[in-house]
Amino acid sequence: MGTSHPAKLPRRTAQWVVVLALVIISVFAVQRTILLGQQLADEEAERAEQTLRVMLRYWEDAVFEDAAQWIAEISQSDDLWETEVNLQRRTRWIDAIYVWTPDPDGPKLHHPVKSPAEQPEDLLSHPCIFHANQIAALAPAYESSIAFRECRNNNAIYHIYSSSIAAAMLLSENHDSAAWTALNEVKTPLLIPIRQAIDSGLSPTRLVVRRIQGAQALARSGQGPKSHAILLSTIREIASMPGPQIAELAPFTEFTIPYELTQTGVDLDRRAIGHATTLSNAKRSAYEDISQRLIYRPIPEETNLMVAVDPYGQSPYLLIYGVLNNGRTMAAIQLNTTSLLESLPITDHLPTRVIFNAEGDTVYPQIPQATEDLWVTVPFGRLLPHLRAGLLTDPTIGRHTDMVWLASQLLPILLAFLLGGVAIVTQFRLDRQQRRLFQRQRDFITRVTHELKTPIAGIRLMAENLEISSQRQGQSNTFAQRILDESDRLSARIDEVLKAAKTPTIRHRVVTDLATLCTSIAQDWDDRFIGVGGKLVLNLNPVQIAVDKLLVEDAVNNLIGNALKYRKSNQALICTIATHGNNKKAIITVSDNGMGIPSDLRSTIFERFTRVEDDERGAMGGHGLGLWFVKKTAKAHRGSVEYKQTTSGGSQFIVTLKGVR
Repeated sequence: MGTSHPAKLPRRTAQWVVVLALVIISVFAVQRTILLGQQLADEEAERAEQTLRVMLRYWEDAVFEDAAQWIAEISQSDDLWETEVNLQRRTRWIDAIYVWTPDPDGPKLHHPVKSPAEQPEDLLSHPCIFHANQIAALAPAYESSIAFRECRNNNAIYHIYSSSIAAAMLLSENHDSAAWTALNEVKTPLLIPIRQAIDSGLSPTRLVVRRIQGAQALARSGQGPKSHAILLSTIREIASMPGPQIAELAPFTEFTIPYELTQTGVDLDRRAIGHATTLSNAKRSAYEDISQRLIYRPIPEETNLMVAVDPYGQSPYLLIYGVLNNGRTMAAIQLNTTSLLESLPITDHLPTRVIFNAEGDTVYPQIPQATEDLWVTVPFGRLLPHLRAGLLTDPTIGRHTDMVWLASQLLPILLAFLLGGVAIVTQFRLDRQQRRLFQRQRDFITRVTHELKTPIAGIRLMAENLEISSQRQGQSNTFAQRILDESDRLSARIDEVLKAAKTPTIRHRVVTDLATLCTSIAQDWDDRFIGVGGKLVLNLNPVQIAVDKLLVEDAVNNLIGNALKYRKSNQALICTIATHGNNKKAIITVSDNGMGIPSDLRSTIFERFTRVEDDERGAMGGHGLGLWFVKKTAKAHRGSVEYKQTTSGGSQFIVTLKGVR
């Protein structure tokens, strides 16, 4: 056998040489791809870092240019308060401005200035208030409040003070409605803007106390939403005020107002309160830094803008300051860092950008980002030295050109490897299929040869006996009959060989009722099923379809014969034939409770010469052509055949036939 295929060894050697060559080329290509990809990634990261660095530098220069214009505008201003308001309206990241003169004889803060404060000695010396205080020392709170409410004149300071004292007395005895009335008897409205009131010479502390008293009266009277609105607007107004007033009113923003908000019964807008508190604290911190440190520094010789930033304090702030045109006065602009970072230009060709501090906490955007996934990072300049800008990973944008070039380098190698691999796999599969086919053919020839020898030997023996005993007529007839039987067997085997040599083809289609056809087939098999103690069950629905009647009949006979042949010896055979469908497609199902087919052989049972052999099936005979014939018959009718295992472990064959187009 080994000498019958002299080219097999060189051919396999050549195949393995090609495989080895392709593997070596692939390893080299992958290694080169990895190195090239890393180089491209490094170059892309370097370009992105440079782009981000340039963007930050231009952005910072633009901020300093704007700050220089703002300071020039402050130099020409006659009303610093109005200038501050105008700047805040035009630029949302300006929180406040400060102007001072670092005079050696005593520095002076020109803006903002402290608001007028109440003068207790002046208020207490007023005749009406003095008289009311005497009554309060002896009379109950309600009667004393009446005395204070009668202290009315055209002086708003005295009137607001007396009404506030009266409201406090009324609130102490739960006369909430009377307290609200007392607070609103004053000509100055309860919700007068605090800045406007300060311009009129009123104390911001007294105004805030008065508002809190009004909110308390409303909350106790069941008007929580109105009380909540007054308190929330008050804390927001305080946040927009200059640093001196914020420092003066800090106890209200940090303790009193937050507590009173919880008493209104309305859900707190913690984000709004937190933003206002942060802003007011930042203004207060900047004001304290200027009034306690910067105001004592001499005028610098250089005219460049300077930066004062405190990112690590309890209330961080950012100041840009410089010398005004007169050369004797300094001005500072306080910037809101969060709003300032929102002005960073958006770059569509770069991935997601994040700003984070030295601790790795995200500063912008407000939604936390995973800084461990940073692609590149760049520090800010002298404006925000404590921050870094970073780009998150997933740098797919802007890589299209490089990836196309990389793909063009690797495509020929990958294509060659793919084609070579397909060719080798195909060759291996063909060789394996060819070997399997040769083995089946050898088995088929062996079986057919053996089965042909048996009837031939019988015929020869009968002929010899017939010749010897020709004088005995009765025995001659017996031998002659046996010769005919063996001839029939030989003819049947020859028919099987001829059937194996050609594929079933449709010769003549005729409209056939498959239910009637299967009924006729079942009648032919009834005796054999009864002989083995089996049962043939019919579940037939009339189906009229154009088929080759003989081919379909042979196919059904093959399936029924297999059911009879491969039945289990320990239980009664039950075989079911079912039909259903329409004039375009028909389905014939043959099911049994027999031995079934092992799972590892189900993919090959419809191939020619395939036999399912084991200890139980070894003596069943057959050449592995029956199911192949069924498959070809179904295919000739543009259909298919499918195998399924039944719940009892037997076999179920589903044959689909299609009619004429």
